[in-house]
Amino acid sequence: MMHHATELELQAYADNELSAAESGRIAQILKDDPEALVVFEEIKFAKSLLAVGELEATTPASRQFYWSKIERAIASKNSDIRANSLNPFKRPWLRFGLPAAAAALIILLIALLNRPSVEPPAVAGYFHEIDAPLAEEDAISFHSESAAMTIVWVDSRGY
Repeated sequence: MMHHATELELQAYADNELSAAESGRIAQILKDDPEALVVFEEIKFAKSLLAVGELEATTPASRQFYWSKIERAIASKNSDIRANSLNPFKRPWLRFGLPAAAAALIILLIALLNRPSVEPPAVAGYFHEIDAPLAEEDAISFHSESAAMTIVWVDSRGY
């Protein structure tokens, strides 16, 4: 079983990343170890497949135009951020909270202004509770809002 470090050295050898002394040592390992040679051939095969199968990415515009387009997009985003930070209505809590607070205030004002007036009648201060000394007495009362009067009929005959 080959060590992981040796596999990494074989990869570096395939990529020509080793010094002359290290390359000589790996070449000797490849001559002496058939397992190392199989791994090295697999690495070279994978490398050749990647070189052939990878598509080249090209930009349709010049390099300066490409980077200036990116710079303009970044500047546009920064100006949007600055504009949003200066405009208080761009903040979500203000955008929804301010109209909700205004609607609540309007509803409260309407409720307070449309409250029915509950004023005691002018004659209510003259009446007080009447205690009947006899159990046989009976009283009937009638109140008329339109005539602004109250009539109390006291019958002491009993039934």
